[in-house]
Amino acid sequence: MTSDDATFAAMLQQQFNRQGNGFAVVPITTCPHIPTAITPKAFIGSPCKSCDETQENWQCLTCDTVRCSRYRHGHMLEHFEQTQDHAVCLSYSDLSVWCFICENYVVNEESCLDQNVDTLVIPKNRLSIL
Repeated sequence: MTSDDATFAAMLQQQFNRQGNGFAVVPITTCPHIPTAITPKAFIGSPCKSCDETQENWQCLTCDTVRCSRYRHGHMLEHFEQTQDHAVCLSYSDLSVWCFICENYVVNEESCLDQNVDTLVIPKNRLSIL
């Protein structure tokens, strides 16, 4: 992606934000904000710590707190805004990984979910996709 592409994407983002519409996100394959120490267990099914919401929850990969998505009550976004360095989280809806600082999904071609156990396996290179 060139700087012109990034400028154009930022301009489109601003236009869509004003219209209240979403836009397509092209996942990134590297993210410097992924924590170096990640709990190897996901707490899928846990309610939001702030409101007890049980759907569309995310797990912070820095401190493991579970909060609801911006499409529910937005408590994971609030968590990031309050901490500023807890930027990467795991969605329980689709097992995607999002970075609030990069404003992007983070993917890896390697599978990180061991199909035989209920634990999350993070590859050595710390890139995440589930």
